[in-house]
Amino acid sequence: MSPAVERLTADEVPGAVDVLCEAFRDYPVMRHVLGDAPAYDERLAALVTFFCAARTSRGEPVLGVRGDDGALAAVALVSSERGVAGPELAEHRERLWAELGADARARYEAL
Repeated sequence: MSPAVERLTADEVPGAVDVLCEAFRDYPVMRHVLGDAPAYDERLAALVTFFCAARTSRGEPVLGVRGDDGALAAVALVSSERGVAGPELAEHRERLWAELGADARARYEAL
């Protein structure tokens, strides 16, 4: 039997961030966007947390699959053209780029 895909609750998003950070830690796009600044893992977590927040603020699902031990083993973020984010997401975005820096923002926006 295939593992079940479930919609994660807001309380489960930190676990989703952990899974996504592990999956994308060495992804060349993330390395490019975040650059060589110190504290790469923390910067990656901040970026991935924002990606998850964007989905949840628009009411879009964060999906997960659990392993045999019940821990999250896989995560997917879903986007829809119909989702509308509240003003708190724009504030979160500005805090993120203030933390990550103008260079990281420019590399991200260029993609």
